[in-house]
Amino acid sequence: MQKKLKYILNKRLTTKGEPLDAVRIQTLKQFLSYLQNVSIVYRCVGSDYLQKQYNTSIDNIGLLSDDIFLYGDKGKLFYDELDQKTKNLKIDELTNIVFCHIYNKYQRIFVTQSVNCEKTKESIRKFNESNPNFIRYWEHISTEEWLSQIEQLDEKDKQQVKDYYIAILHTVGLAGYGRNSYFLSTSRKRDIGKFLHIPNDGIEIVGWTRIGSKNVYTSKRFNRNADIVKQLGFPVIKSDIFPEQEEITYKCGLLPHFIIGFFYDDSFEVNPYIFESESFLNVSHEGLPVCQAPFYERLREVNYRWTYIEFDDLFVQI
Repeated sequence: MQKKLKYILNKRLTTKGEPLDAVRIQTLKQFLSYLQNVSIVYRCVGSDYLQKQYNTSIDNIGLLSDDIFLYGDKGKLFYDELDQKTKNLKIDELTNIVFCHIYNKYQRIFVTQSVNCEKTKESIRKFNESNPNFIRYWEHISTEEWLSQIEQLDEKDKQQVKDYYIAILHTVGLAGYGRNSYFLSTSRKRDIGKFLHIPNDGIEIVGWTRIGSKNVYTSKRFNRNADIVKQLGFPVIKSDIFPEQEEITYKCGLLPHFIIGFFYDDSFEVNPYIFESESFLNVSHEGLPVCQAPFYERLREVNYRWTYIEFDDLFVQI
């Protein structure tokens, strides 16, 4: 068992807010011991995001548990108030308008460094120094040249390039891609909350990322997508903008199949599907056997504007 997972066992363990019995605690320990060759990730979620996404809070752990282990955790595009009402509303939107928007963002953030936060500006300056070839590309390419390069790609490759560059913008924060981002930030560090200022009435989700994950876009160990973008002739980054945050960024969200549970108050709420598994032999790669039968029936009870389905390399927004 990974050392960082032992901390979970020191907490009051619950499902739907009720304490686990000795048998289930033993099953949990067994499950944790099978999480091999994965990266444990943490996602701090404040009470405002719990309300925006699930329409509930830690005041109702049973309902919150049902929602998180049914829907997982999603990017802001799927539920938040959007800052652009007429574009970038679809993850598969591949128009020139979208790629112009990406180009303009890279010019503003990385070339002219027009950001208000001085700490962010300093991090971007260091990032630029560590990624000279990447920055040189954006300094010397015009809008027309950028769009010309994009036009030469087929739709699948356009999507790959779009996702990769939006994922990088996402790591900058709201100054990057804004609330229309369909990416989700997690961290390999438990103390990531100090960067996000999570209030006491929030939660900390604990999940895992397996090697070869198709929806991971920022992490040297897991990011196979950077290799694809590089093969297409586009520049890729060599280091993160905020390396101290040890961020792993997911396209669309963190599926409930890869969530262990979440910390709240002095307790840890355990994913109930751990106790539905017949075997943990392949759980690291395949995830938990989550039953999503009530998925659409209960959508009216939460606040999603959109959701998505993952088919192999395709992400379909619905």
